[in-house]
Amino acid sequence: KLFSENIQPRQYRSPEVILAARYDESCDIWSAACVLFELMTGDYLFDPKDRTRHGLSRDGHHLALMVELLGDMPRSLTHKAPLSHKLFDSKGCIKFAGRVNRLFLKDILKEYDFPEREARLFGDFLHRMLDYQSSRRATAQELLEHEWLVGVPMISNQKKGKGDQGTVEGV
Repeated sequence: KLFSENIQPRQYRSPEVILAARYDESCDIWSAACVLFELMTGDYLFDPKDRTRHGLSRDGHHLALMVELLGDMPRSLTHKAPLSHKLFDSKGCIKFAGRVNRLFLKDILKEYDFPEREARLFGDFLHRMLDYQSSRRATAQELLEHEWLVGVPMISNQKKGKGDQGTVEGV
């Protein structure tokens, strides 16, 4: 049972929540990616406007921003989600969005002065969290093993003395 339609703050909202499709805890992984981007850059990853000059709704603009960064959405979202008919045409294109230009996360991160390797690793880390197919999103456990986190101090599950920490490699 869904208790609320809007379970996530707007800027961190996953596509399945926007489209009123079934969601699970993997939508929190999506939100975490958006929060991480904001923490690392100071800007929202997705910051949709209320109405665009072309009449695009805020939800439509939000989805267009996702398509711009992540590519086209799968048919399961564009044709089968409860609200898809309001936001997508019969070809799976966002209504009123016009042509959506493709951006690449690695290039965006480099604009924030991320070194090449860091941009590549962090970009890959975020992409694993931002899969349109919620069942294919990385789990928290899988993310702990990602190269971007290797060597980052982590609090271990094991009982240790106060202040002792493990690393992702040595947890």
